[in-house]
Amino acid sequence: MNKNDLIKFWLASAKEDLKTAENLLKTKDYAWCLFIMHLVVEKTMKALWIRDNKADFPPKTHNLLKLAEETKLGLNDKQKLLWLFAVKDGLVSGIYGILTETEQREYHGTDAG
Repeated sequence: MNKNDLIKFWLASAKEDLKTAENLLKTKDYAWCLFIMHLVVEKTMKALWIRDNKADFPPKTHNLLKLAEETKLGLNDKQKLLWLFAVKDGLVSGIYGILTETEQREYHGTDAG
């Protein structure tokens, strides 16, 4: 496979995952939708990484910010911060769920009062 074939591979895979995420969103399965959307962004970033670097194979990482920083996207500090909050924190909330105040108190063993 040449560089263009690899880019097409990653983008085609991201497109398929996007269809899955859309279906999950329709069924209100938000946690899995967020997880799949992370894959969509990761695969798209890996295609951009291949485009912008000499090597044909992107690093074996799920760190989206690291991948973005190694492309020619040119994110400024504010965009990097937004990226971290929107993508990384959103994914963690989606995977592990957002605990209600009562659940947090139970988890940490503290009283409501």
